[in-house]
Amino acid sequence: MNSVLRHCQILLLMLSVTACSSQAPIPSNNAESSTGFFSSRIEMASKYMRIGVQSYREGNYKGASWMFGKSLAIYQQQQYRQGQAEALINLTEVSLKLDDRISAVDYLKQLDSVIAQAGTQEYAARYRLLKQQLRP
Repeated sequence: MNSVLRHCQILLLMLSVTACSSQAPIPSNNAESSTGFFSSRIEMASKYMRIGVQSYREGNYKGASWMFGKSLAIYQQQQYRQGQAEALINLTEVSLKLDDRISAVDYLKQLDSVIAQAGTQEYAARYRLLKQQLRP
């Protein structure tokens, strides 16, 4: 039992080291990119993500949450699942730092839905680690 607990502690430590370092890449080959609108909106959301990551690193968790929320709204409007997943992961991390378990659970539920819609398991490991942190 102690080895399982130790393993979980190591995983959580690794997660906290990389917490909120996620920034969704800008998609490159998209038909809407030729108009520039899709690309510019995603670029704006990516900028908000970078500002959010910087705020998180500086300990400004409320500012980080605000920026990640702005990113999430744009990613949702553009139906950009990868960006949504990254923003939701970061919002969950910030909520945990702010000891706001209700918001963390809500963001995690949204992340589960985004993962299912995207049909990818790319974020499944991070989802499971965050879910572990929410257990009493």
